[in-house]
Amino acid sequence: MRISFSLVLLTACILLSAEMFGFTPNEDKFLLDARAKISESLAIQYSVLVPDQDLEKIKKKYPVISSNEIRKYYLPVFG
Repeated sequence: MRISFSLVLLTACILLSAEMFGFTPNEDKFLLDARAKISESLAIQYSVLVPDQDLEKIKKKYPVISSNEIRKYYLPVFG
């Protein structure tokens, strides 16, 4: 009985120490990275489908957007 209780406490101590020192994965960071990748993918796919005049309207409506170029390292600049 005492040995099993000691092993449970030791396991809990190890798990809490690992959490405290950052050895466990950060789920929030993983979800944020996944959402960013999905957003970038959708933005690239949508920007290819939108006509140029619509892109200019979007840039005027949202002045935060400074560029609408699609670049590849082996292709010239589009947009």
